[in-house]
Amino acid sequence: MQAVISGSSLTLTVNSQRTISGGLRGNDIILYLPQNGGTLVSFAMQPATSNSYNRAVAGLQSQANAAEAQTQAQAQAAAYTAAQRKAEKNISAAAYQVQSDIQGISGDESTLASDVASVTSALAGESAALSSTQHREQETIAKAQQYPSGDYGTVCADANNVFAYANNVSAYANNVNSYVSGVKSDFSTIRQDLAATQNDFSAYQQAAAAIPNFQASNPPSQEQMAQTLQAVQSAISQAVSTTNHDIDQANSMTAAAYQDSAAAYAAGNCGSGPSAPQPLSQISGTS
Repeated sequence: MQAVISGSSLTLTVNSQRTISGGLRGNDIILYLPQNGGTLVSFAMQPATSNSYNRAVAGLQSQANAAEAQTQAQAQAAAYTAAQRKAEKNISAAAYQVQSDIQGISGDESTLASDVASVTSALAGESAALSSTQHREQETIAKAQQYPSGDYGTVCADANNVFAYANNVSAYANNVNSYVSGVKSDFSTIRQDLAATQNDFSAYQQAAAAIPNFQASNPPSQEQMAQTLQAVQSAISQAVSTTNHDIDQANSMTAAAYQDSAAAYAAGNCGSGPSAPQPLSQISGTS
């Protein structure tokens, strides 16, 4: 802004473009401000005291401080809102993870039940092999009774054949045991998944505690976790009971097959015959 004083006349040039005319009247400055309709409006400016000036400066400073405080408050509110949304998102994600974990454990339990059923189904092959062994044993004993002298060694050959059938029964028992290994592997998977679920639930609880008034969709609960643990324990317990019963049956059939083999050897005076293999070991829920 540029001011030019000529006598009692005053000319102000604003931004080198707009010109405002005025005059001096004592200590006052009179400015004539043009209006849109072409008229002029006079505007008188009086000199202020230092106190008035200081009050004006203080007022401006107060306004500036208030504006800055408002800006800071708005920024803090925006930051809080962003943090709030992030925390709520974390809670929802943690809740979803726990529910997903629980669904995974349910799948583990289904796999376990299927593998236990496979152990039971595998017994059918061993049972059929035992029936064949018993049939061969009866044939050998009948032949030994018919030919006390051994029929030129054919009775002992038949006894060896009974032993081969007994070995086949043992092979089926080992097949049963391979399915048992699957059950034991299922136990390990379930325990690992249960531990992960419990850790994820703890993480969810910690996240949820930060914003008590927020609740995620389908939030997990202590009761749900307790039910999940109980279901796992029940599934493992039932699997152990059923599988050990099947192992006992497998061992019983193998022992019977080798007893048949020994009877065939004894009937033909062919010696005691080979001994039976070690029985299959039972399992526990911590296998």
